[in-house]
Parts: sequence; C-alpha cells; structure tokens
Amino acid sequence: MLDRYSSPVVGKDGKYYGRIFTLRDITAQKQTENALRASEGKFRSLFESSRDAIMTSEPPSWKFTSGNPAAVKMFGAKSEEDLILHNPWELSPDRQPDGRASAEKAKEMIEKATREGSHFFEWTHRRLGGEEFPATVLISRMQSAEKVFHQSTVRDITESKRAEEVQTLLASVVQSSEDAIIYGALDGIILTWNQGAERIYGYAASEVIGKSFTILVPPDRLEEIREVLEKIRRGEYISHHETVRRTKDGRRIEVSLSMSPMRDASGIPTGVSIIGRDITGRKRLEATLFQSQKMETVGKLAGGIAHEFNSIMTAIIGQSELMLYDLPEGNPLRKNAAEIQQAAGRAATLTRQLLAYGRKQIFQPEVLDLNTILAGMEKTLCHLAGRDVDVLIAPPTGPRLVKADPGQIEQVIVNIVMNAAEAMPRGGKLTLETAETFLDQAYVSQFQDLKAGQYIMLAITDTGAGMSEAVKARLFEPFFTTKEVGKGTGLGLATCHGIIKQSGGHINVYSEPGRGATFKIYLPKAPVENKPPAPPLKTPDLPRGTETILLVEDDPALREMAAILLRRLGYTVLPAGDGLEALNLTHQRATGHIELLFTDVVMPHMSGKELSDRIQALYPHTKVLFTSAYTETAIVHQNVLNPGITLLQKPFTPSSLAKKVREVLDQTTAPPTAP
Repeated sequence: MLDRYSSPVVGKDGKYYGRIFTLRDITAQKQTENALRASEGKFRSLFESSRDAIMTSEPPSWKFTSGNPAAVKMFGAKSEEDLILHNPWELSPDRQPDGRASAEKAKEMIEKATREGSHFFEWTHRRLGGEEFPATVLISRMQSAEKVFHQSTVRDITESKRAEEVQTLLASVVQSSEDAIIYGALDGIILTWNQGAERIYGYAASEVIGKSFTILVPPDRLEEIREVLEKIRRGEYISHHETVRRTKDGRRIEVSLSMSPMRDASGIPTGVSIIGRDITGRKRLEATLFQSQKMETVGKLAGGIAHEFNSIMTAIIGQSELMLYDLPEGNPLRKNAAEIQQAAGRAATLTRQLLAYGRKQIFQPEVLDLNTILAGMEKTLCHLAGRDVDVLIAPPTGPRLVKADPGQIEQVIVNIVMNAAEAMPRGGKLTLETAETFLDQAYVSQFQDLKAGQYIMLAITDTGAGMSEAVKARLFEPFFTTKEVGKGTGLGLATCHGIIKQSGGHINVYSEPGRGATFKIYLPKAPVENKPPAPPLKTPDLPRGTETILLVEDDPALREMAAILLRRLGYTVLPAGDGLEALNLTHQRATGHIELLFTDVVMPHMSGKELSDRIQALYPHTKVLFTSAYTETAIVHQNVLNPGITLLQKPFTPSSLAKKVREVLDQTTAPPTAP
C-alpha cells in the first residue's frame, strides 16, 4: 500500500515547470492502525460486556472518568454520567471493616498500584442507594500517549462470601458436633477428623489422619470394615448401623454409624462420610430398663403365685392347728399334725420370700435399731457361717434407727450371710458393721426411686472367692444362681433386693474375683420414737363370741377351716365363696343383723371393698375385717397400709384369726372399709 502526494515546481522567475510526485510505502503503518483499531474494538467489547465493573479514574481528584454498564448496574447509578461524578471512597462506607477510614485507605491502595503497577485487595463498597457489599478490587496503572490513568476492576463477591460463611458455619458445626464426623477414602484411609471423633475415640486428628479405619476396630470386627466399604463403593447408604469400636485407651464402646458415599461431579463414589455416635450409655440404660421390666414381670408372677399359695398354706396351717387342739396329749397323731404344721410353716416362709421379691408382701414397718438386730442374731449368724468362719460384728457406736419390717430385715441379713459362708468353703472372715452416711443427689440419681438424704448403712464383708462382673450384673435376678442344680432356688438375693427396695432403700455389691465381696445396704434413717412396751401375752385360751359373721373367701379349704374354727368359738357363720353369693345370703335372711364381714380383698366377680360397701349399705353398723396376702391397688399404697384399715395377713393361724375377729368386734366404732 502506497501513500502518494505531489507538489508543483515553480522557478525563480515565477514560471510553472511541472509537478514532483512522491510515493511512500505505508503498508506497515496501515496494518498497525488496523490492529490498533481491532484491539480497541475488542477492548471496548470486553469493557461493555464484562460482568465485572470496569472504571477509569485520573489524578488528582481520582473521580471516575468512565464506567462500563456492569459498573453502572453494580453501584445502582442511573447512567455512566451519574457514576463518574464520584471517586472510589465516595462509593464506600465511611470506614472499612478493619476500622480505617475509607478515604485514607483508598488513597493508600491507589499509591500502591501506582508504585507497583497493580494492586489487588478486598474492599467494602456502597451502592448509591446505601446498600453495602463486599468486593474484590484490582487497580492497574495505565498510560497512554497523552496521560496516566488508573483502571479499577471491581467484582461483587456477596454470593461467594455467603457461600464462604456457610462453609465456615458447616465446618464449625462439624467441629463442634458431639458426634464423630469422619471423611475417608474408599480404601479405608481417614482424611478428616472432627473434635467429636477426638472426644469419642480419644485420638487427636494428627494421630489418625492418613491411617486406616482399622485403628478403631476391634480384631473381631475387621471383616465388617471390608463389607461396609464394599457397600459404599456400590453407592449404598448405611443408616444407624450399631456396632463396636475401640478407643485409644483400649476400651470397647458401642456406636451407631450412619455412612454415605461421597461422589464426584459424574456421580461416582470417591469417598465415605461417617457420622458416629457413642451409644454405650444408652445401651446400658436400655439393658437396665429391660432388666427392671423383667424383674417386675417375674415379680408380678411370683407375687400372683404366692397369693394363691398363701390361701392354701393358711388352710393347712389352720387345719393342723385345729387337729392339735382336738388331739389329747400322748396321741401319736399329734406328732403327724405337728410335722404338717412345721412343713406348712416352711412353705409359708417361701411364700413370704416370693412376695418380698415381688414387693407385694404386706409391709409392717416399725422403728428398729440395726445394731440391736445384729446383737440379737449373733449366735444365729455364727452358726450359719460355720465353725471355720470368724464372724465379727463391729461394736455399736450408738443406735442405728431405721423404719422397716424386722422379720424382713433379719431375712436379708440371713440370706447374705449364708451366701457369704458358701463363698468361703475353706473358712475366712465375715464382718458386719453399721454406719450413718449421707447419699447426695449425684449418687442417688443413678438409681430409680432412691432419694437423697441421711441413711443407715449395713455392710456385710466376706473374704471369699469374690465375683466377676458378669455375675454381679445378674446377682439380684430371680432364679439366677451359680450353685449346682438342686442346690439353690436363686431367690435369696432377689428377695433381699425386693425387701430393701420395699423399705425405701438400696443394696449394692462391691467385689472382685479372689478378693471377697461387700454387700452394702442403705436404709433411710428413722427418727427416734417413744414406743410403749408390748403388753404381756394373754391366756392361750382363744376368745369366743356369739355374733353373726359373714365369711367370704373364694378358696374352699381356707373358707372351711375358718368356718369350723369360728363356729367352735360360738359364732354364727354364714360362709360364701364370693361377693355375689354373700349378697344372696343377706337377701335370704328375713331378720337378724350381721355384726362382722370377714372377707378376702381379691375375689372373682366382686372385690372385697365393693362387697363391704354394699353390705354396710344394708347393715350400717356391720364391722369389716379384710384378709389378703397382698393387693397392689386396694391395700398397699406406697408400701404402707392406709390408716384405719383392719387387715389379717395371710397365712394366719386359728389363734390369730380368733384374736383379730374379737378385736374388731370389740371396737366401739366401725373402721373405714376401704383404703
């Protein structure tokens, strides 16, 4: 490409002699101009279409001299002319997040860009409407032929900041979670480890990152890891998988694991996310609850059996005692009757054990001194322990008063001493001692129904074989025994547990194999009571009477025994097998008054309470005597008889029946008929 121009040639004489033509090759120049024009077009296109705000400014005011459409939109201006009226710090809050004045800091950033050619930093801008937003700013020093100016490229990073905050929040949640949150590779290598994992497993992150999951797995569960990772590779989720893991200090803990495959952009699993929760405590509570429910169920079964058994034993004891009354001295049948009576007494003792275990036995508490109980049992305990066992009852330091049933407490002591003696077949030492102690809330909160306060402790310690943790865990279960078949019922310690619970106390055992055992019994301390001395025994002759008694008992043998006895004593007896039959008897009597209703509490068709209400509606002055081995809903209320109720406990003897009937009939006013 040529550039051509000409000029005329004129002589000194003023004549025109022609023209001079000049040709210049401007190909390179044109190419440069075209390239510059294209570059400017591209820059203008980028300037106009950029999503970032691009603005130019010049010293000394540094007001913007241009701004692209993105800048106009970003700062909320109406037009480019509206934008270029401002400088950078006028489009910023008064101060930046670090507390520095925006004007001062902006000038510093411009100076750095001038000095270094460019400078990149984060900044808080403000739109013309007043809304602030975070941004990144790149200031570049630019120079043209005519001047030096700065170009600012601003990017709104509000969304990225929000995402960053969410990520930070999620990271904080992960770190602060009580659960273990772990990320691992598909080959089982641990890649992340939060504080929850550190708390649960005991390892710091630096100790496990880069190591295999197997560091947490007991040897007997290693195959499980392979199976789990195989499922994750197939893209499967595993929820609430309960298993066992091993901590840094070697403890085995129970955990619940939820595991999810982590996928790449194409959906292929690349890792595994594991959320683990320590459920050792929960499992222990579940086992305790299950044990409690099991013992409660067996207790109800035992109590129900004992209730029926009690009626049978009462009839046997009563009939044998009547035989002894009727048979003269020297009659050989008296020995048989006495043997029957003794056997029935032993059966009644077993019945009381069943009822005490089931916490259904009629509880007849009184204030008693444990030290006095121990002193009175010393010879018995020495005999039970055997000649090779040295029994020491620590000298009392004062009264240790509790409110409990004395017979039941003696039964507890005897059962534990017998177990201790069996644990020392080659002899040893047995120590019994009492002390006063305070159980605080921290201690009693571990046990259901136990309250903080002052307690009397009875400790029974032996030097026997001791017990393993497995045996201790089941020690108070009904029918659990370590003895050979036929050598024990397994009810002894279960009965002790029921008695102490019924008395509002607590029993525990401390033992290790080969180091003996200590049973500690805690009973609430009782206040001192001034108890009058017991009246002397009356004459053995049974009290008699002529009143009419309505006898209601669903057990035929017991009903027959009681009817025979009462008729012998002069009473008119109307026997009935249940409440409906009793009411029919009263309706059949045209005249006459019923002085006493003697009724069982639990009967078919109608309870003793309902019957007593209906009888007293007919005969308002009729007195009521209840009998029962137990009744959970009508007699026992929080393990204590309600005041005013007259009850004859099964099994009863003919003499106790005769005395109780006379006692009720001789009352001046009728007692309440129901609890």
